[in-house]
Amino acid sequence: MSKARKIICLIAAGSLALSLITVRVTLAEGKSVFQKTGEESHKTETAKTGKDNPKTETAKTGKKNPKTETAKTGEKSPEIETAKTGEESPETETGMAGGENPETEASNNGGESLKTESDQDIEVSYEEVVIGNYEEKGTLKNLEWKFLRYDSLSIPYPNGTFVNYLVEEGQEVKKGEKLLSYRLPFDPIGLEEKELKLKQNLEAYELASRQREAEINESEKRLKILEQGTYDEKIAKLNLEKQKLSFQQYCYQTEKALDIQKEDINTIKANEELQYLYAPYDGIIHKGDGVSEAMEIDNRKVLLTILDKKSAVLGTEVSGNESLWFDMKVSVTGITNRKEDKDNLHTGRVLSSDSLFEGKITTGMLYVAVDDPELMNTIQMANISAAAVAVEQVPIIPIKAVKTENDRKFVYQKDSDGSLRRQYITGRDNGTDMWVYSGLSAGQNIVVD
Repeated sequence: MSKARKIICLIAAGSLALSLITVRVTLAEGKSVFQKTGEESHKTETAKTGKDNPKTETAKTGKKNPKTETAKTGEKSPEIETAKTGEESPETETGMAGGENPETEASNNGGESLKTESDQDIEVSYEEVVIGNYEEKGTLKNLEWKFLRYDSLSIPYPNGTFVNYLVEEGQEVKKGEKLLSYRLPFDPIGLEEKELKLKQNLEAYELASRQREAEINESEKRLKILEQGTYDEKIAKLNLEKQKLSFQQYCYQTEKALDIQKEDINTIKANEELQYLYAPYDGIIHKGDGVSEAMEIDNRKVLLTILDKKSAVLGTEVSGNESLWFDMKVSVTGITNRKEDKDNLHTGRVLSSDSLFEGKITTGMLYVAVDDPELMNTIQMANISAAAVAVEQVPIIPIKAVKTENDRKFVYQKDSDGSLRRQYITGRDNGTDMWVYSGLSAGQNIVVD
């Protein structure tokens, strides 16, 4: 083919393309008129695919639906068309490249309004937005008993020998009750030496006391023979007072030293007898690792732990910002042998939760104080629930009417002219109902699947 001939063909092809772009087609029976870029109706050939469809063509899926159309899938019906997919039908067509649909119009808030020839064309049910009460339950399962107060117990001496436990694991004890026995080191030779030393000191104290008393008696006799009021008599009185004061100080210091010796000897003698560790308060015993008989122990070795029963709470690990808050009232159902007793409800309150610290501190734990202190004796674990959110007289819709796209929630709302419009909303749900913050008001009709 010559170069000139090629140029003439290209010019002719361009003219034909421009003619196709500007053509307007009047559909059969005068039902709709549209303008579409580079495409033709069912009576012409489709420019993109080159295929003919005398009845219905789905541009993307190739599926047919003669009666209804789903807005999400882009399927077609002869009466209705979804504006988002740009698919074609024998009656209507949605233009994706700037075409117009006389049956579709944009809403004020950016949603879409799908106008139908008759409400019966779409097989859907409607429900009114109502004003009602909304409630959200906060629940936690399998809470275990925790103790906020507990103490690890050891002997108060640097060394000793363990004898035996006097209590069992999990046993409840009273303050002052014996928990275990042990012995302290005993040195019989050292004891005999200390006793001998004490005897010597006592004898020396008695002898020195008699001598000092004798000296005071002599000073009193000399004072009596001196003439009263004279200088010698005054000096003699002062000396006598000094002797008595010195004797009193000697007696006090010596007797104090002797008492220390006696206490030391008594302590050594007591070491020969069994020693006991006593409960500091009412509580429950936990032995932990424990020790065996005749084992050497000291004041750093934990022999057992006592749990304060009065500090018992229900606790569990939680993650994130839970819906239960500090001091919130809760219902408690007990669990014994893995069976929940739903017939007997107990009460309590949230004692501690991460929500107390508004996310600034994370403990990962939640504690519930029960109102019945004896509940710990009857249940092993518990489930709790509470009305985490409770509001009255707010817009309520069923959650099944709500759809989500790109993290945005919306419903299909029926307008007064019979058209369906996508309405975006905000709110929160409890799995059954949604409390609508914005986007809907009471009395409006929405589609419920």
